[in-house]
Amino acid sequence: MAFKAFNYQVIHDVELEQKDIYGAFQASLMVFGFQILMFTFIISNIQGVDFRVILPSSLSVLGARFICTILMHLQVEGDIGQGIRMMKYVTNQPFDFINPGCAFFVALMQTLGGLMAEIACIIFLGSIDNPMLVIISFVGLASLSKVDDIYFSALPSSGNKILKATMPLIVKIHLRDWEM
Repeated sequence: MAFKAFNYQVIHDVELEQKDIYGAFQASLMVFGFQILMFTFIISNIQGVDFRVILPSSLSVLGARFICTILMHLQVEGDIGQGIRMMKYVTNQPFDFINPGCAFFVALMQTLGGLMAEIACIIFLGSIDNPMLVIISFVGLASLSKVDDIYFSALPSSGNKILKATMPLIVKIHLRDWEM
């Protein structure tokens, strides 16, 4: 949402004003801030004296950890990949954006949010030795990676220019086409 708001074509098609563009950017910063804050809570728990990553005591614990870790990877892989593609798009087409630095930062925030969620899941679930607690903890950790989706779905659609449908951004220039 905030990434496309910086694109000249989207600004023209949706008739965005500067307050809409930077409002979307501000919202993405707020959502990323919430994610960082929640990851800080997890990190403070991990750094506690009682925290230890342990070997699973049974096959069911190992299975629950493995399945939850794979599910987390499948959940965040799309966000991480999209963030990387957006960073590449901005890098190859900076002239398409009113502020390429902010657009790149939005993509970076999406990528880092997914990576942090996956790493936190792997480390935290490694400390639990009860299959039911592994599953319950996974559900809580999985919600961290979806904070941006929760925020986006809570936005009112009436009167919000940012939520209007736009054409997908077309890759016009590839780095391999540049003359050095």
